[in-house]
Amino acid sequence: MPIMNNANPIEINFQGDDFKSIGDYMDGSILRFFPEENSKSDWSNYLQESSILIQIWSLGFLFNEFCSDKKCFENDYGIAFYNIISENETFIKKWFDDNGINLNSYFLNFVYGTYSAYGSYSMPVNIDTGDDKQNAKNGDDLIFEDGSTIKFYDKNLSWSDIYDNVFIEKKYYNELTSDLKKIRSSFL
Repeated sequence: MPIMNNANPIEINFQGDDFKSIGDYMDGSILRFFPEENSKSDWSNYLQESSILIQIWSLGFLFNEFCSDKKCFENDYGIAFYNIISENETFIKKWFDDNGINLNSYFLNFVYGTYSAYGSYSMPVNIDTGDDKQNAKNGDDLIFEDGSTIKFYDKNLSWSDIYDNVFIEKKYYNELTSDLKKIRSSFL
């Protein structure tokens, strides 16, 4: 089971906006983290012990499954889950695009977003790729091909510290954590 990894979230500045990490994630299915049983208590423990990122992606996955086939969802997860997800549709619509598949524009997603291996700009142009060019050192600004820049507040950090993180605009961080707390309480 994933552990909370938001004790000291990384903070960066991207294009003049402040962002705060909600967790890191390596490629792979979110299902591998899910509890073995679909009981409310197992899910309550799972959400309580998971990073913010794992919580939001897990809920996004459940909502997407719910939207795909409500009857199948009810059969797989039970009526209690069906009710929790249906009562929290506004959460998903607030934080996701596409019925729980893609995080919305409040997020800077280095795992699956535009600035990831799956996106248009997979890595900054000024990091060590083996080419003969100026390489950013810890704390240096990172520059992407489209001209976007990342500034580090902690000058000990570099691309290797953030490439597997998802960030949210800092002004939305507390709102997101509050919304997640409300949903977690639904599983109690």
